Parts: sequence; C-alpha cells; structure tokens
Amino acid sequence: MNQTILILYREVMGYTVAGIQQLVKVTNADVIVIEDTISKLIPFQFKLEGVKYKSKEDFNSKDALKKYCISLNAKLVLCSGWLDQDYLAICKEYLTSGTKTVCMFDTQWHGSFRQYIASWASSMYLKKHFTFMWGSGMRQFEFAKRMGYSSDKIKIGFYTCDYNLYKTVENNYDSRNILFIGRFVKEKGIDRLIESFNILRESFPTWTLTLVGNGKLDYGKLNSQIIVKEFKQPFELVNEFSRASIFCLPSLYEPWGVVLHEAAVAGLPILCSYECGASDSFVRDGYNGLKFEKNMTDKLKYLMEKTPNQLREFGDNSRKLGHDFNPQIWAETILAF
Repeated sequence: MNQTILILYREVMGYTVAGIQQLVKVTNADVIVIEDTISKLIPFQFKLEGVKYKSKEDFNSKDALKKYCISLNAKLVLCSGWLDQDYLAICKEYLTSGTKTVCMFDTQWHGSFRQYIASWASSMYLKKHFTFMWGSGMRQFEFAKRMGYSSDKIKIGFYTCDYNLYKTVENNYDSRNILFIGRFVKEKGIDRLIESFNILRESFPTWTLTLVGNGKLDYGKLNSQIIVKEFKQPFELVNEFSRASIFCLPSLYEPWGVVLHEAAVAGLPILCSYECGASDSFVRDGYNGLKFEKNMTDKLKYLMEKTPNQLREFGDNSRKLGHDFNPQIWAETILAF
C-alpha cells in the first residue's frame, strides 16, 4: 500500500497545480488535496492528474472532513496557513500521533508592535499543530524564527510557478506595452499605476497600459491608451506576457506575489513596490528592473525611456532569476521534510 501525502489548501492556483503535478511525478506516494472552495477569490479553473481531489464542500460536517483526513493515515500533512480551524484540528491530531505536519505561509515579518505581541502569543500555539514552517521567502523565514522555530525547522520556496509554461513566452520589447496582472483592488496599487501612467502618457503617446484581472475599476480615469481585460487562465497569460515590454506590480500590500516570478520566467523587465515579498528573489534594481517605495512615476518613466535592446537585457536577466523556486525544487522540498 502506498504512503499518503495530504495537502490541505485554501485556494488552489496555477502555480499550486504545477508544483503538485511535479510532486506526483517524483514520488510513489498517493497525493490527496483538499481545497476550501467556499473562500475562493479568483475563478481559476484547473485539472489535477494523478491526484485525488476533494472540496471541503464535499463533506456535510467538520467532523466528517476530519474523520476522512485522519483515516488516510498520511505520512506527511501540509496545510496552507494557520487560520482554518478545520485544517488546524486535523494537523493537531496528526502531530500528536507523531506525523510530520507543515505550515505553508506567506506572512511577512514587519517588526510591528502587533507582530511582536502575536509572536509571543502564537509561538506555542503553532507548535501544537506544526512540525515545520515553510515560508515563501526570507521575510517569511524571519517570521517563522520569531514564532520560535529553529532554522532547521524552517524552509523557503513555498510558492512556485508554472515554469515550463512561462519559459515559452516569445518577447516583443518593441510593443511599448506595460502589463499589470492581478485583482482590481486597492491593495494591488492599481490606482497609483493608472495615475502614474496618465501623468506620463502624453510624453509617451505610443505606449499602452494593459490591465488584466477581475474587480472594479474607476473608469473615469481610463482612456484610449489603457486596455482592460478580464481574468485570464494561466495558459492565456502567455500571450499577454508576449505582448508586453514591462511588467508592473505596484502593490500596497503583497505578502509574496507569484506573478512576479511568472513575469521573470517570461523574460520581462519588472517594476514593483518594495511591499512585494517576491521582489527579494526576482527583482534586482538596475539588473532586471526597479523597485520603488512611494513615488513610482519616475521609475516607470525610466523604464519607458529604455530602448528595446536595453529592455531585452533586463528581460534576459529576469529569466536568470526566475529559475529559482521552480516546481522541481518545490517537489524536492516536500520530499525532504
């Protein structure tokens, strides 16, 4: 009988699928995924091959969900975050029986008073549920340490991307098109992106800004140089990346930002805010793009003034950085727990 790896996930996305499919290829264990479809924010459609998938909605009670998960007798349990009480109950019971449990998370350490209080109050609580902490990057590594976990109990690289999909992008640095992909919400910084572009657009009349996502926009601020497209499935984003000269993620709040990884693999110069956790890994100032703190207009102008060849050099450097945290590394990390 094969061993079982149980993954308790909040919201499965394209990058999740890429990692899980690679895991299936490199292990003989049965991989079972539970998803909280009730809380989904993004209409992502997917198919998992070689994986047993269930939604929390398939169970008529919390007890039924827990009973099913415990009956699997998994050798390893991975859980996204620490807020889902149903998942926590499952992890606690597995940990009590001696099974390794892993918390996958993207919360950054900011050093705020609130976080200091939370780290003091939560450290023992988390250890009652999780053997390991698996964060997305170094800001998350620091958070886990503050939660009382030793370095040997912490790993990074929780997020990956569909590397094989986005490395196929054929770039057009002559397109004079800035690309944004994400939800149309305040925290993504979309308002300041539109504002900065509108400040510059008369000086750059041949440039366009393409916004891809879902949510509400202030259409009074839009014009003929701003193109709005609805949410796209991952395979459709290949064309969007190929039509772009620059990728921009100006988030006010962004624990990680997988789309930065995708843009790097796709070979695009990147402009993003320091708030984006993934910028630590995939954006280096002056090498493959720029980061900004508050005023992004000057940084955006700097990139728009670059020649196609200069943008190509930035894009080539992005591809070099994008190789980190690929699905192969993601799967190997799981098997190393």
